Amino acid sequence: MLTFLRGYAIAVIQDAASGSSSDVAQPVGVENVESLVRDLRGVSEVMSRTPVLVQAMTDEMVPMNARRAVANELLASRIGPQALRIVERAIAMERADALLPALSELAEVALLFEDLGPEQFEADEPLRGRVGSRHIASGYATAVLENVVSVAELEEIEEQLFAFARTVDSNHVLRSALADSSRPIGDRRRLISDLLNGRVSPVTIRLAGASLHSRTRDPSGALEWMAERVAEARGWRVARVSTARDLDESERDALGGALEALTGSPVELLVTEDAQLLGGAVITVGNLLVDASAQHRLDQLYEELLGSDYVAMGTN
Repeated sequence: MLTFLRGYAIAVIQDAASGSSSDVAQPVGVENVESLVRDLRGVSEVMSRTPVLVQAMTDEMVPMNARRAVANELLASRIGPQALRIVERAIAMERADALLPALSELAEVALLFEDLGPEQFEADEPLRGRVGSRHIASGYATAVLENVVSVAELEEIEEQLFAFARTVDSNHVLRSALADSSRPIGDRRRLISDLLNGRVSPVTIRLAGASLHSRTRDPSGALEWMAERVAEARGWRVARVSTARDLDESERDALGGALEALTGSPVELLVTEDAQLLGGAVITVGNLLVDASAQHRLDQLYEELLGSDYVAMGTN
């Protein structure tokens, strides 16, 4: 199973245990985790009897969001929302031959969390190097940030993580305490929670704790790395749209819906007018660029015609 997927699942299991997507202070609700284990096992058993279904859901020729939509259509009324999140993510990431073992392993992770409790589960997590730990943390952050819809809130979380990173970097005692590998990772994460509780977003506290791992030697660097993950998530929630004219409400709704289907998350439109485009639009979401402007199409046509002239000239 991918370490990213494990990190993602751990965050979702915590959500199920707390009964909340973001408030780490709520008590553990064992029944929710029991249901999650039961649902994951049930999906694994059903898929093991339907190999054609597994193949269809993991076909890389089908867009990821389409595969997740199929899973949602088939499973949303049969399993809980947290289990569905894990299944959809596994379908999007795992190969067909690895999906069933991954779902089975994820069910065992949830069962272990239930049996041991959050603190002992965290203490028993295997030691990983820097790369493996960051894959876990990246998956964890992805799951946590899925529940943050507001771009403004994402920006606030990013700023809080960077600010805390600067505080850690400037405080030798705190930096040493968070980098002390002889100190249990749970203690170091509780230290972060105690320092930040009531001062920053609960999501910031979760992500700050997740940025650390047992062998962290540079806690401020780890916090900055986590802030960068939030910045990436924020980038994929903002669509910068340049158009030859302003869009009316129905056009904005249609474009927003199309981009949400493409990215898998709500998208905030930032529309600016650019008369030089002549028509159409240029859209940037994260590192995705879609140039559907009339000017771009004219430029392509010009290049094609110019290329044809060169070919004709070369043959005379």
